[in-house]
Amino acid sequence: TIDGALGQLARKDAVLVERFKDRGGHLQQEIAEATARRATLRTDIDAELLKRYESVRSSKGGVGVGRLENDACTACRMVLPAERVKALTDGPDIGICPACRRLLVVRAPSEA
Repeated sequence: TIDGALGQLARKDAVLVERFKDRGGHLQQEIAEATARRATLRTDIDAELLKRYESVRSSKGGVGVGRLENDACTACRMVLPAERVKALTDGPDIGICPACRRLLVVRAPSEA
């Protein structure tokens, strides 16, 4: 009985290891593709903006940018006062969240 149970566990373990390797391989491929895309996109971004982004990202746990959705920053989830939202929407496409100091996408280029 014990040998049968051990054999069954070994087969189950082998299936799970193969599933892990398969999913891990897919994830590694997705990471490599995202890294390559990021490197390509970096060339299209203003150098000063990129420098600011990298600085904020390193100081904010890897999240350097949020998006203005209605009246809130998606990075810190703070609802901003109406006058700050108006100032942001009247300004450039990229602003700074007054609450968390991350870059804030006010309008995507396709919305401008």
